[in-house]
Amino acid sequence: MKTKLCVLAGAVLVAWGLKHHYAVARADELWWVLTPTARVVGVATGTAFQSVPGEGYVSRERLFVIEKSCAGVNFMIAAFAMMVLTFHHRITSRLSGAQVLVASLVASYGTAVFVNATRIIMAMWLGLLPLAASGLSAAEVHRLEGIAVYFGGLVILYEVALRLEHSVVTARVRP
Repeated sequence: MKTKLCVLAGAVLVAWGLKHHYAVARADELWWVLTPTARVVGVATGTAFQSVPGEGYVSRERLFVIEKSCAGVNFMIAAFAMMVLTFHHRITSRLSGAQVLVASLVASYGTAVFVNATRIIMAMWLGLLPLAASGLSAAEVHRLEGIAVYFGGLVILYEVALRLEHSVVTARVRP
């Protein structure tokens, strides 16, 4: 019980640290998440993004910027917390607690890059559509699209995590 509480406290510290870093960081200091996101978006859309100091990644041809608010760090924090809470029952020792923290951090980072790239790709596509008939502003469409993609990303991550755990447990039980 004490080990689980220590791991949960560690998870809270990691989440707080990420949130604090994101709050005070400039776009240049978020290279660790913006760079892979811009690369995935560029490959998927065939759009060239260039790093612009102080701004993020810019596509001049598409008039699109992947900037600090596009980093997906808040999603990463939510995914990390969800993963730790999903697997807290597996914490039986310091080692297993460290494994849960590290695996949750790695999974949340990879998922954040992929889901955030998906959100940006969709935003670029939606930006090409005439949305005036919908009665929603471009900002409202962008917000709703972000909510839907991020929520869907969390649901899929949770389902994948449960299936992986089930396959590991099943593999251990088989002779």
